[in-house]
Amino acid sequence: MNIAVQRCISIGSLFFAFMLSACQPPGYDVTASLSDGKLLFNVEFPGFWPFKGSAEQAEASYLEVVTSHQIIWAIEAEDKSRCTTATENPDYREPTYLRFPLAFGVTPNCYVTVVSAKPVPEGMPILVRARGELRQGSGQFELRNHQIVAVSDGHGVSSSAPTRNAHWQAEIAQTLEATKVR
Repeated sequence: MNIAVQRCISIGSLFFAFMLSACQPPGYDVTASLSDGKLLFNVEFPGFWPFKGSAEQAEASYLEVVTSHQIIWAIEAEDKSRCTTATENPDYREPTYLRFPLAFGVTPNCYVTVVSAKPVPEGMPILVRARGELRQGSGQFELRNHQIVAVSDGHGVSSSAPTRNAHWQAEIAQTLEATKVR
């Protein structure tokens, strides 16, 4: 092989490795609904068939429901062998993930309550966010006259909401630091 071909292969390999490392699975939207007086959360993936994800792919080891000033419910996956699934590799067990739809305030098996459920306030933007190893999702809504109304982030809940999740705490700190510099 001549030097030009070797360089092209090297550059192509580096480009491929860079692009592959930048790839992340798509996030998902968390939606809210009321059924028989219960607040339920479900997930929706962006995209279209056959590239659209399904609820089984919405891995979440942590989920919290917050307003702009308080956490009104949070759950986290337990790290116990009974809460994992065996794989072909005996040294690796797959974590158990949330199943959707998920009822507000009902902690599923293999999860622990981090913040006990508080009443959902009426007329206030609510943020639901979930985080897993590879994916994360979120959604916002308001409860108005016992009905769910979707809201956008125009209310600023996602940037001001408290959290117990270390990843989101770091993101909030970076955002606050960036605004101080300006």
